[in-house]
Amino acid sequence: MLESVYQTIFRPRSPLLPLSGAGAWALFLIISVFEALGIAGDVGARGTGAVFLTLGLFAINVLGWFWLSSAASLLAELMGGEGSGERTMRTLAAALAPAILSAPLHAIAPRFDRLSALLSFALALWVVVNLVRAIAQAHGFGRSRAALCLVGATGMAALGLGALVGMPIVAIALLIGP
Repeated sequence: MLESVYQTIFRPRSPLLPLSGAGAWALFLIISVFEALGIAGDVGARGTGAVFLTLGLFAINVLGWFWLSSAASLLAELMGGEGSGERTMRTLAAALAPAILSAPLHAIAPRFDRLSALLSFALALWVVVNLVRAIAQAHGFGRSRAALCLVGATGMAALGLGALVGMPIVAIALLIGP
């Protein structure tokens, strides 16, 4: 895992090394802990609240990773890609490794708000470029087809998550309604 994260952050021109299953879970746990500590510091949560916040963020991050990976894999296969779903998941996890750097950016935000905002934008752009590289690498696409696949997969994942949240609300509304 460390070699993949190192290569993703410090050697961006080299191919992404897909993370193992355990490495991907560990990466998402580390990112969730950093996010939770930042949010807990902002809202004043301590102890049990910070733990539940970490677990909730971990669940959301992993769910988003599963949704995006499955949507990207499905769309890539429809576009004639050669990769598998497992390779897509592992490569997309490696592409998200720079998100670890969001913790230091959150820490400098109170003193250097404009610099923090600029670096946060650069970090988000870096992650998006890595996601395009990951899809291109996992499915043998060029950059433009991989970018199109990422945009479509993001839309599909958003619709899927919206349906996951919206369907119970619609069902309850139909049961309550006249």
